[in-house]
Amino acid sequence: MKGRLVRSGELVANQEYWLMADLDPLMETPKHEPVYIERIVSGLEEIRNELTSYKSGIERQITSFQDDIRSHIWVTGDFVEPASQGLEKARADAEVLLERLTKVMKGFQALPRREDISP
Repeated sequence: MKGRLVRSGELVANQEYWLMADLDPLMETPKHEPVYIERIVSGLEEIRNELTSYKSGIERQITSFQDDIRSHIWVTGDFVEPASQGLEKARADAEVLLERLTKVMKGFQALPRREDISP
């Protein structure tokens, strides 16, 4: 190695250049207070409840809208599908948000927690 330039790929490939040592980790996984995690999850549950309520409201709107259109004397029944596409999209968006929110909640619930150290 003296007097010649060594490429990084050669350094990695040749074990002669490796330094093997048992070292303690430089970083530890951060641990969170259980109260912090519970507060976040509680807030997310409130949002999930609101979103579930919103989705249920949209589903009720879709049903009542379709019934109103079908019973209307001036509008034909084939108008129901194109007219309710916006509501269907809103329901699908709410479902996607609920799935994402569930994943976020599971992520927070899986965070490492500090253990309660009592004297």
